[in-house]
Amino acid sequence: MRAGTLAFALGVLLLQQLPYLPDPRWCGLLLLLPLLWRFRRLHLPILAGAGFLWALVYAACALAPELPTEWEGQDLWVEGRVLGLPQPDGEVRRFDFAVEQAGESSLQGLHLRLASYDAPLDVRAGERWRLHVRLKRPHGLSNPGGFDYERWLFERGVRATGSVRPDPGNQRLAPAGPGLGPWREALRERLLEALDGRPLRGIVVALAMGDRSAITRAQWEVLTRTGTVHLVAISGLHVGLVAGMVWWLVRRLWAASRQLTLLWPAPRAATAAGLLAAIGYSALAGFTLPTVRALVMLVVAAGAHLTGRRVRPGQVLSVALVLVLLMDPLALLAPGFWLSFGAVGVILYALAGNRRVRHWRQVARVQAALAVGLAPLTLLLFQRVSLVAPVANVLAIPVVSVAVVPLTLLGVLLLPVLGAAPLHFAHGVLALLWPALAWLSDLSLAQWVAPEPSLWA
Repeated sequence: MRAGTLAFALGVLLLQQLPYLPDPRWCGLLLLLPLLWRFRRLHLPILAGAGFLWALVYAACALAPELPTEWEGQDLWVEGRVLGLPQPDGEVRRFDFAVEQAGESSLQGLHLRLASYDAPLDVRAGERWRLHVRLKRPHGLSNPGGFDYERWLFERGVRATGSVRPDPGNQRLAPAGPGLGPWREALRERLLEALDGRPLRGIVVALAMGDRSAITRAQWEVLTRTGTVHLVAISGLHVGLVAGMVWWLVRRLWAASRQLTLLWPAPRAATAAGLLAAIGYSALAGFTLPTVRALVMLVVAAGAHLTGRRVRPGQVLSVALVLVLLMDPLALLAPGFWLSFGAVGVILYALAGNRRVRHWRQVARVQAALAVGLAPLTLLLFQRVSLVAPVANVLAIPVVSVAVVPLTLLGVLLLPVLGAAPLHFAHGVLALLWPALAWLSDLSLAQWVAPEPSLWA
């Protein structure tokens, strides 16, 4: 099974290394591959071909909507809806925009990344707007080891970038209706208001809902130089932590009731509750790519447990890998994909055959394995690595996982009841940790720093 998974992934990766996209008509070969499956020796080549052709189908669909070259640099009127959370950045407000109507039919359906300068428009998630914009095709710098902005846009389906032109005709056509985006934006404002005046409030908000717009440049510098950026990017670590905490709590409470255990075994009830908690936390984070990857792994593992199937961790990882690539072959372009699956693989290897080892030794073994095992991958992806990261993570991961994240989520859930007290407590714990991270970031060993924050998305 693992060989077949790797063959499929290599097929996807092969397409993404080509200098140009093959003719999409080759996708029709997908229909012929099942006819060859009866030849056992061809299984691996067939799976590799399936990965290649599936990635071609996905890429052809992703590249279909594009900005015509004749409309680059032209002032255009578009109507559509604001996607995701608008990001305030000083005197600029950046936001994603889905074009629903435009003067030119070729613009309809485009996913834009816009910026409003000077007196930025007060756009809100989910609102419909009519905007006067100037657009261009996505492009970025090609510096080796630098941030590939064009690829980052492509991964998110953005097919054009631009700015909103100052014009009295820019107007809100319809307010935001009920939905995840408006709800998350309202929650962000409440959290920022509740933590007003706290210097680390941006990090607390990032841990609560994945929005990192309030983290300062100085704080990003500390996180990148200490290799702890992953702590503020809601990913497998946080989703798994929330699922685990809920699993432990529900299992204890469920087992205490005889009627409930007769209705459904406590371990399975706890698994279902943990999975629902993970889904809820991922929704809070806006179902970003890292949370979706973590959810897929959890769904596979939970599904096996709920159906009574005995599967090995390596099988769970293989199935999750295939499902992620079926949903989004472009995930292979994201460094976070390799780091997520690489970290899980390293952890499984570190824990293999060590079930009787004391808990604190297991934790130390996992941390050492992650530091050594992911260093070559980090160097390959980013051409740099933080040498103080192992020490920083040994300090930060327990504090953030055991104290800061639970208190933050408790504060979010009980904000209408208890007010900001749990959030202030979470900030206080984080404030105790921060001087140690700042000191580590100032060491000369931290000069060989970790990747850009945005690359972990």
